Amino acid sequence: MYVAVDIGNSRTKILISKDFDFSKTEHFFLIDNDSVLPKKVLDLIPQSHVILSSVRETQPQWIDTLKNHSLSFFFLNQNTPLPIINLYKQKETLGLDRIAAACGAKTLFPSQNCLIIDMGTAITFDILTKQGEFLGGNISAGAKTRLQALNQFTGKLPLISSHTLKEISNFSIGTNTKEAIINGVAQGITFEINGYIHQTKKILNDDSLTTILTGGDAIYFENMIKNTTFAIEKLVLIGLLAILKHNIEKK
Repeated sequence: MYVAVDIGNSRTKILISKDFDFSKTEHFFLIDNDSVLPKKVLDLIPQSHVILSSVRETQPQWIDTLKNHSLSFFFLNQNTPLPIINLYKQKETLGLDRIAAACGAKTLFPSQNCLIIDMGTAITFDILTKQGEFLGGNISAGAKTRLQALNQFTGKLPLISSHTLKEISNFSIGTNTKEAIINGVAQGITFEINGYIHQTKKILNDDSLTTILTGGDAIYFENMIKNTTFAIEKLVLIGLLAILKHNIEKK
């Protein structure tokens, strides 16, 4: 068995794969960071190879359990061998979630140019070439960040929850302040995404560019993008498993 653990700022995602065949149903867990590891994971650890990625300090007991009881354990960092070519100049500052997402794109869409858009607190736009080269990308403010900024840096605009983005569909004009804020943020992000898709196609000279949406807010924007996109919730976890497989084969 193969286990990928992705520890985010508030929640942890865990994906368990039997044979790296992602067309089959996999065991998937989404838990709070202060929770204990699910029993299903604990039961499988002695039979599993494990990779862990974290954007925050990891609970020591998790590390001890995963490291001491699994068949092999890898803690993803900037020095971990990758199944792609990383051309980012400042590798020590590159988010591990960005590089894992690129590895996930390479796994699911081999030999294709990919634009990977990860939509959370920040929005990252990253490019992976069909040769498997990670070129880097750009970082923008996510929907929740934009909504909070409008509230904090203005005198009268209310704080609108990012969950209201589910009310958006296509272009519309706000007829009250709440609608104006939601529409402005959602449509601004939509125009931004479409602009990045257009420019990336020009940069790579590839009209068949594969665009992948992932992250917590991707579900709100999938139907608003005029270009064909793939929304893949588990892209980072699939990438972690690809990195795990790459390192097991190198041993």
